[in-house]
Amino acid sequence: MLLSSKGCFLASYDIDYYLIDVLFIWYGLSYNKFKRSDVRLFLKFSIIFIVFMTVRYLFLNNVPQLLFFSDLYFLVKYVLLSFLYCAVLREEALNYIIKLTIIGAGVSLFFYGLQLISGNLVFFLGSIITLSPRSSNPDYSNFIVFTYDRSQGPRNSGFSWEPGAFGCMLNLGLLLYFYTNKFVFNKNVWILVIAIITTLSTTSYIALVFNLLIYYRANGGKYIKIFLLAVPVIVIAVVKVPFLLSKIMSSYYEDLAVMEKMDSLGAFYHLHGGQLPLNRFGSFIYLYNLFKEKLLWGVSNAYQDSTPRLTNVNISNGLIDFIAKFGLIGLIFLLYKYALLLKKLVADNELLIYSLLIIVILSFGEPLLIWQNIIAFLFLYHYTNPVDADVVDEEQDVVPQVRNRKLTTQLNY
Repeated sequence: MLLSSKGCFLASYDIDYYLIDVLFIWYGLSYNKFKRSDVRLFLKFSIIFIVFMTVRYLFLNNVPQLLFFSDLYFLVKYVLLSFLYCAVLREEALNYIIKLTIIGAGVSLFFYGLQLISGNLVFFLGSIITLSPRSSNPDYSNFIVFTYDRSQGPRNSGFSWEPGAFGCMLNLGLLLYFYTNKFVFNKNVWILVIAIITTLSTTSYIALVFNLLIYYRANGGKYIKIFLLAVPVIVIAVVKVPFLLSKIMSSYYEDLAVMEKMDSLGAFYHLHGGQLPLNRFGSFIYLYNLFKEKLLWGVSNAYQDSTPRLTNVNISNGLIDFIAKFGLIGLIFLLYKYALLLKKLVADNELLIYSLLIIVILSFGEPLLIWQNIIAFLFLYHYTNPVDADVVDEEQDVVPQVRNRKLTTQLNY
């Protein structure tokens, strides 16, 4: 989780990934965790991955050879670690992602309260030892379980490098918790929801609405009540809350203005040794205009080095970033594996559609799809046992309306 959050030193050095690989391999061999099916699963994926990368390098893209090796390196550094995590923890792999997210949310609320009382104290605690990969930022401090960036204002970054990224992790944890805990709204849900609210993140708020919609529909809620009660509240919030509609629209128009002056602005940033920052919409439009049909199969994991035009441009859209790396084909493949896991837990297509929208919405804002806990979806479906999936929480004081991972009745409209 700390590698995914990139909030501390662990994500800064490749050696940390390999040390964790060695730890997993040693533990798996010592306790006979690995099976022949595990080896077959990873080899099958690796062959598909390598063939795909080789074909697009030889026949579809004209990129330097170094970028091809970068693609293969992604398999070794990122995918292997996520696979080992799943293969060693097996049925518990999914539960640990959820548990650690809940614990991280609870810890963040404590330090966030302290941050509101005295931000300087929290900053001092994180500055005692320098564990941050962003040490060049004088406003940023970190002490592994919590990060604080004074430039972000009253927002909760938790153990991630910034509030939006933390909100992505929280929403994903909330979604998986609902699926594995029979859609019961208990104290753990409250912890996650309150933590999401404290991030003040636009994409996190939108994803939270869909998460609550999933809970509502899974427990038999009717759409007519949503339109009569929830929709007016949501509309007022979207219009009145400054970081929702107004922020989205200002980002959109700002991106359009930047796109019109792209060449001159790019030259300015190049001259001063900086990068031209593009917002979510501008990043999507720019990469689409740049790569066109190549986005079907992707350019490279290191696509920024494929053309000088990207040297001084900062892409902030995680969705188009992933598509540029692995193509629309890669995105569909990952979402398919994600859907296989959720279908194992609850066999309902409507909830699955909302769940797919959540991960797309979150990845539009952050590089969510290349985090370790998301890459794990490539294998989690293989190890998750629906019968044991609800061991995350023993609280059953509320009688759920969902049994045996399937809804007892059709969702009412």
